[in-house]
Amino acid sequence: MRSRIFFIFSVVVSLTFFISTVYAEIVVVAHSDNPITSLTKAEVKKFFLKKMKNLPGGGVWQPIDLPQGDADRVKFYQKIIGKTDAQIGAYWAGQVFSGKSIPPLGATSTDDMLLRINQDKSAISYTRKENVSNGVKILYAVK
Repeated sequence: MRSRIFFIFSVVVSLTFFISTVYAEIVVVAHSDNPITSLTKAEVKKFFLKKMKNLPGGGVWQPIDLPQGDADRVKFYQKIIGKTDAQIGAYWAGQVFSGKSIPPLGATSTDDMLLRINQDKSAISYTRKENVSNGVKILYAVK
């Protein structure tokens, strides 16, 4: 009887985590003192592919990526660029090999990324809306 209850509990917890990951709203964020108030999907795409580096009105963005395989990263690149995590890795390998560009800085975790954004007014990244805290503002909601 206990094993059956434990099994049901495990299934419920797993489904809750899965559903919250799948349906979590991903947002593009920056330091709260950054003068930019919003971005378009096209601008976000250009910044994270490093095809556009300058902020509207001056300054330079420093995009920060979550680790490969991170669920938020997978969803972000699928929704914004239309590519899988593996395809994004291949894109950056080609950019580095050709000498055209280097990938965004990598964060080790969501907490690391949020810390970097709080310390650098030019940093831009993405996270679940529920992770947005003081010192960080939303520039774009990924749809």
